[in-house]
Amino acid sequence: MRGPVLAVAVLLGGCLGLHSRAGRAFDRGDYATAAAEYAELTARSPADRELRSRRDEARLRVLIADAGRARELRRAGGDEPAARALIALLVRRRGWPDTDFTAAASAIDAEITAVGAHVRREVQHLVADAQPLAAEDAIAARRAQLAVAEFDPLWPVLAGDARGGGDARCRAAVPDDVEASPYRARLAAAYCAHFGIAAHALAHLPDAFRGVSVSGAIEGMAEDHRARLVVALEQLLRQTPWFDAAGSARLALALAGSQRATYDARQVMRSAAWRETEHYTEQELYQESYQESYQESYQEPYQESYQESYMAQVPYTVYRTESYSCGFGSSYSTCTRSVSSTSYRSEMRYRTAFRTAFRTAWRTAHRMAYRPAWRTVTRSRSIPRVFTYAATERVADYVGAWQLGLALGDQLAPLAIHVSRAQRAAGDDHDVTFAPASVAPSRARLPSVDDWFAQLLGELSSTFPAQLTAAWGTAFCHAARFDVESAARCAYGAAPPPAARSELARLFDKDVDRVISRFGSRTPAPVDSRPAEAMAR
Repeated sequence: MRGPVLAVAVLLGGCLGLHSRAGRAFDRGDYATAAAEYAELTARSPADRELRSRRDEARLRVLIADAGRARELRRAGGDEPAARALIALLVRRRGWPDTDFTAAASAIDAEITAVGAHVRREVQHLVADAQPLAAEDAIAARRAQLAVAEFDPLWPVLAGDARGGGDARCRAAVPDDVEASPYRARLAAAYCAHFGIAAHALAHLPDAFRGVSVSGAIEGMAEDHRARLVVALEQLLRQTPWFDAAGSARLALALAGSQRATYDARQVMRSAAWRETEHYTEQELYQESYQESYQESYQEPYQESYQESYMAQVPYTVYRTESYSCGFGSSYSTCTRSVSSTSYRSEMRYRTAFRTAFRTAWRTAHRMAYRPAWRTVTRSRSIPRVFTYAATERVADYVGAWQLGLALGDQLAPLAIHVSRAQRAAGDDHDVTFAPASVAPSRARLPSVDDWFAQLLGELSSTFPAQLTAAWGTAFCHAARFDVESAARCAYGAAPPPAARSELARLFDKDVDRVISRFGSRTPAPVDSRPAEAMAR
């Protein structure tokens, strides 16, 4: 019985100590610590109503203190620290779902209202400053910061504020004559659509093309390769601002230049270096070991005699005179007599003894020694050899010089795009095997005409969209002066210069950079992912 009784005593002592610590923390105003201590006690004794009441009281005071701290920060002008303190309070309250916080609700709700009002003033200021897109960014940032359910009713209100600002800016941006200002109308329509407002824009833009119209030919290019090239050009056009699927015109593109692949073969003799290992014997002089005898001195033990001194006890007789009474009566007198006794004295004496001593002696010993000797050894050496064999050398020369002339418009300079490349490839055909020289059957495997076309087409694909897109900036972004329409046309396909940006700022004010980055440039049309051969067919 001693074990269970001891366990109960320890448990009871722990609970009493925890209860005492919780009470002391509550009395000194450390309600957070008290709430944690009482929560642990309540978990141990869930039926104890007094503990639950003390826990809930401590939690309530924690939230009241947190709300007071947030209020003090807000009144001191620290709206951001107050918002962070409020979020911490709300997260803490959510972690205590089994506690009634009705007594603190009014203080907490007041802080929620105050923070919401602060955020709304921030958004309304941006809207009043003609920055509805910046207001949306601020709302998104605040929503991430204030990610608690208590602020869910706030976000639709703020979105409505930003949408109202966008509505006013949208109506000011839409041109009166869409036909005369198609790029401004497109930009305004994209901006308005962001805020859920429908605005009219042309079905297609005047400078864009719905496809390519290819003329001319590249010398040496097969018909199937030309068909693949045309399909690829259609796809590449989609990656530039010049493409509009709803357009009526096609981009006139003239092909010129040439491509060729020539193959040659001749019989050659090839040589491959290798090394042969040869074994041979020879006489080798070396140091032979043997056992050599020699005279070695050492210390030999023997018995040595010597005179050893020692002390001996020798007896001797000592005489003394002794008085005694003699006679009787009147004749009584004192007499003397001589009395002897034996004593001992120490005398040093000597005797012959023996001890172990050492003397130098000589004996025959052996040691390892070395002497020159000859022996026969087997060695190996590597001898350079050359293996010669016959092969068929195949050589291919590839040359490509494509010239593409693009007529971008009657008022625009034509664009010339060039693809120029040349290379040589060579290889051997043979069926010889000679492992020592690492010679194995080989085939040249030179790139085919189709492979060479694919390389040229790959180079064109990497340069065509960039050069054609750059031509948009050259055509529409280098004007000395801009109006809103020409600035919108520039921004559609290139980064607008400061003068064009200033014109767009007349429409979108401080939101102009956000408008340009989000709505100014076109979205590239989707590119067909099917192989070029399939599309050509």
